[in-house]
Amino acid sequence: MRIVQLLSGGFDSVGQALLLQAAGFTIYPMHVQFRIGGGHVVKEKKAAQAVTDMCGFEPVHHVYHRIPLREYATRNRTMMRLAGEYADTLEIRDVAIGVSCMPEDIYTAEGGDNAEDNSLGPLQLQVPAHIHVHVLQMERASLLQLVGALPIVALRAMFKTTSCQYWGKVDCGQCHSCIKRHAAFIAVIGYDYTEYVNDPKLTARWTTNFERQLRAIGGNKSEDEG
Repeated sequence: MRIVQLLSGGFDSVGQALLLQAAGFTIYPMHVQFRIGGGHVVKEKKAAQAVTDMCGFEPVHHVYHRIPLREYATRNRTMMRLAGEYADTLEIRDVAIGVSCMPEDIYTAEGGDNAEDNSLGPLQLQVPAHIHVHVLQMERASLLQLVGALPIVALRAMFKTTSCQYWGKVDCGQCHSCIKRHAAFIAVIGYDYTEYVNDPKLTARWTTNFERQLRAIGGNKSEDEG
């Protein structure tokens, strides 16, 4: 089985790719540069390439397609259309996207409580009917659940992803994303090899985030283990 995975270099898309690979899919990563440039572009592109090399995915298909800031809320529709076009050239019938937030292009107009009903509407419309869209919604499949679902051997690739809300060469260790990421790793597996400028455990929000993760899995690790 083959699948085109939109691979940003972030935690959600890489995690989805690893889950699909474990399920038997051959991953054809596609990285869309939709910003003009800057440190964030370099960092994401570098992370996507590092994960691809480490995990044995097919070569990354890089696409530059600028998306104006006013259209960021619906950028996943554009990227899904591009992924569908790429999949058609390869005669692949599956495309995948992982999203860490729920911009308006994920939900259907009707809303509702069923995740499957909500997630596919606008995105499925961007590709031909014969292509199936796979969506990993991080709002429902939390970072904690994703770490727990991955094989231990696959987790090393997750340390290469970028989650920081800032765009320095090294993740800051102080923003919400860094703290939540570090807490999930420590709670589930007891360690985190991600490089941070600052130790997330020294932030004011660390204890709350770590204890929340432990409660979610019924764990009993101490902070000293991190």
